[in-house]
Amino acid sequence: MPVDPRRLFVESVGDLQARMGRSTQYDLIRAAGLLRQLFMDGTRLIDRVNRVARLRLQFPVATADPIGRGPSQVSFRGFGGAATPKYVDRDKFLSYECVSLHGVVFSVADVIRISANKEGGIHYDQKVEPDEDALIRMQFQRYGVELLGGVGPGADATAFVLHQIGFAALAGLGPLVHAVKRELGDNAAGGDAR
Repeated sequence: MPVDPRRLFVESVGDLQARMGRSTQYDLIRAAGLLRQLFMDGTRLIDRVNRVARLRLQFPVATADPIGRGPSQVSFRGFGGAATPKYVDRDKFLSYECVSLHGVVFSVADVIRISANKEGGIHYDQKVEPDEDALIRMQFQRYGVELLGGVGPGADATAFVLHQIGFAALAGLGPLVHAVKRELGDNAAGGDAR
């Protein structure tokens, strides 16, 4: 019997939530595979299951100014946090510029793709472009940035940003998880979708 995409969606979001909770380097890289499956693969899993509910999913991003692009700048732009976030649709969420390393800007989709396809979220590929390698090897602590929010010491930029992306994704997917659980008749439909 084929897998019900609604059940796959609910279980994938549950797996993402668990990985965000543990927040190890391994869990965050594996979370990139889940994020890719949910948001970016050919037939996006969220689109497949949202055909019935037809919800306008909204994802939190920071209202801060555009990210710095200078050749000597290292910048990170968050996903709301303490600031009042604005909410954007899926496509704007994926194109949201969240990291800038020495003039090279990475979007949410870039970070997910690099982690899923190069670091082992889905594939492990040692052939990386110089810009991808710079992100993978980047340590924010070198630049005096203290990482908060549950990511361990020595975490690379990718893990830190994936942590932020994962929680923003979970916040935006909550209404769809609730609707799908209700559709499936799951008892947990009334609880927190994350």
